[in-house]
Amino acid sequence: MQDSRWVSLIKGISWRFLATSLMILMSYMVIGDAKIAFNIGLIDFVLKIGVFYLHDRAWSHMPYGLTSFGERLWRSISKGITYRMLGSSISFAIGFFMTGSIYIAGTLALLDVVVKVIAYAVHEQIWQRVIHRRSLIRWIFA
Repeated sequence: MQDSRWVSLIKGISWRFLATSLMILMSYMVIGDAKIAFNIGLIDFVLKIGVFYLHDRAWSHMPYGLTSFGERLWRSISKGITYRMLGSSISFAIGFFMTGSIYIAGTLALLDVVVKVIAYAVHEQIWQRVIHRRSLIRWIFA
């Protein structure tokens, strides 16, 4: 089942709001400065929404782990890992740009991996349920 471009866009927006909230919280916990944490979150939001959309579109063209009922958990985890590699690199760059500290940037990138791989897999599973229910409703009323 291939996602539409609109579904990818809406998934990207919902993920970005969740991920940005997590990034602001993690940044504040590491740095202790709300203004810097918010700025990190803002930059993170702007850069990663485009990266998420492109990543999701690429995955929507790969049959790996797809069934007629959606995608398997291990596909969601694989998508999460590949996106985290991209996302954590961006998080490191933003952290370093905003603080000048490799230690803080590295800490943010590490937290980014640990927290967001789990959050992303849950996000994907929720979306697969939404997509499957929408397809099932269309099939029933067709």
